[in-house]
Amino acid sequence: MLKYLSIYRLNWLFWVLAGIILLNSCRPEDSFPIGKKVYCDAEHVNKKGKFLAANDSLEVFEGGATQSSLESRSGKYSAMTIPRKSAFSFSYTIPHAGPGWYLRATVWRKSKDGKGALVISAEDAKVLYVASTNPVEKGEDGWEKLVVDVWTPPFEFNGQLKVYVWNNGADTVYFDDLTIERSPYKIYPEFKEDPLIIILDTSEYMKLTEKRRQALETGVLQTEESDWVKGIVF
Repeated sequence: MLKYLSIYRLNWLFWVLAGIILLNSCRPEDSFPIGKKVYCDAEHVNKKGKFLAANDSLEVFEGGATQSSLESRSGKYSAMTIPRKSAFSFSYTIPHAGPGWYLRATVWRKSKDGKGALVISAEDAKVLYVASTNPVEKGEDGWEKLVVDVWTPPFEFNGQLKVYVWNNGADTVYFDDLTIERSPYKIYPEFKEDPLIIILDTSEYMKLTEKRRQALETGVLQTEESDWVKGIVF
């Protein structure tokens, strides 16, 4: 009897290990690892009509046909987008993005009416879609900087991400100097104020952690009186 149990356990262990190896072998390659950064200045277009990244000629962006010398923030060219005709440009695809990824994209825009958006979207926009038209910085000659920060969904997300610019207005909009970067976490400004220290009991901390998990899964934070926890602040 013991002999058969030992054989059974060995067989079970074998199939578990085989399953783990198979799962790892089927896992998509990390196509955009932490620390990677791509930068497109609209200066170079290949024979296939795609923009080449300024820091890596193997990286390409759709929309090379929008290259224009009429305006530029750096170099000689930018991407000129025209409503309904060529409203999209600087499109960059990350084939396999995983859960809990943090990405930041920035671009410079020149627009007469404040239109023109920077977008990061999953293949299914219902899963993830973030766009910005509000500048965070104003440069020279009417150029404005747009920034989009995103966290991919934290649970079981494995899909394509696309970064692009979109002319959502009625007039011509120029874009230049697009950057996309992945970091392990969001970098916040450094503040000189004394830190706020909060002490929680383990059970109270776990209660907040569970509430956070529920909010991330549903995409909505719903609170009620029973969600308050006791703690010490000093």
